[in-house]
Amino acid sequence: MKKRPPRELQIPFDRVTYREGQLLTSRDLTDDFGTAQRLRRMHTRFLHDTWGIGLGFIVDAQAGYDAVHVGPGYAIDSSAREILLAEDLSIPVPVTDTATDLLLVAGYQPDSAYRNLPDIARLCGGTTIDPRDEHPLFNWRTPDTYQPGLDVALAHLRVQDGGLVSPPDLSVRRYAARLVRPHMATGTAETTGRNLIDGVKVDTSDAGFATTPQYFARLDADGDSGLLELIAQFVANSAFIQSADAKGFIYFAPDLTRLGGIGLELKFVITWLGVEPVTGCEPTPNFFRIFTFAGVLLSQPALAKA
Repeated sequence: MKKRPPRELQIPFDRVTYREGQLLTSRDLTDDFGTAQRLRRMHTRFLHDTWGIGLGFIVDAQAGYDAVHVGPGYAIDSSAREILLAEDLSIPVPVTDTATDLLLVAGYQPDSAYRNLPDIARLCGGTTIDPRDEHPLFNWRTPDTYQPGLDVALAHLRVQDGGLVSPPDLSVRRYAARLVRPHMATGTAETTGRNLIDGVKVDTSDAGFATTPQYFARLDADGDSGLLELIAQFVANSAFIQSADAKGFIYFAPDLTRLGGIGLELKFVITWLGVEPVTGCEPTPNFFRIFTFAGVLLSQPALAKA
């Protein structure tokens, strides 16, 4: 049985092409704009996986005020629809008999709100006011009616009798952040036990790191023997990394000296992983929570920072 495509791809993407002298209708332009809008929303949802306030939407008021001031801003909801306000607004505070906790939220204004509007010139008498300017929907939500994602919370306010009991609490705001993936690369290096005692220079220049990454390394015996694997695990328990930079590091395994001449001629494989954080909105990585498999050691510079 053939599987249905994802919902976002069930409507075909028809590319509008143009030629010299072509007669264009409003539908052509609408279809072209709609395709670009769908692609932009899919990019935001499936590549960045984020929603919230991107810029602005400052909420300002003091206790006793009967309205809150909201500044211009840009936000994205969980459906990747863009919520835009290009002007300052004053939003009246609801009248309640008792002290009530409310959330001021912004939501996407659907296209239907801008269709079938009267002629601008006759409606506004020749003024520059345009009621079709992009404008979000503002609502007051209780904690029970708040819809995270569809609603973008701007502030938490405690109100009573049409006034603010206290200044706005902005801790409820969620900020959109681009998805930042670290630059990661891996590789292997073959060596002997004799070299491990003095330190093996592992070359990582092909990975293209711009700065010194966090290096992890695993030591394995070059063979299928269970005894060789036990020796490799014993040696790896005291192995460490030094002199790490963007081009490589030196891997030491001093415990091989305790095996005498037995381990000097054994062959080993060093498997390494480099993780270079990318500047942006990424959280501070805690690699101790991510990498827990046996035989992996954090480089000395990273341990000093932890």
